[in-house]
Amino acid sequence: MKLANLDGRAVVVTADGVIDVAAASGGRFPSSPDACVAHVAQIRHWLATDHPAKDPTVTRPRWRPTPHASDRP
Repeated sequence: MKLANLDGRAVVVTADGVIDVAAASGGRFPSSPDACVAHVAQIRHWLATDHPAKDPTVTRPRWRPTPHASDRP
């Protein structure tokens, strides 16, 4: 799971785009990326079990995340 900051909001980066954590969780998790760091385990579990709706997914973010060395083939 990759937690990121998009325009000041916490998002999870997926292969299809990004998921706005606060919007997709119905407010269960905060919108602040800094506040979400304390909830990483719960967010990971939520993603694995609750399958958030695609509505809050941004398919064309205005930025491209820089791949980490561990993500490269």
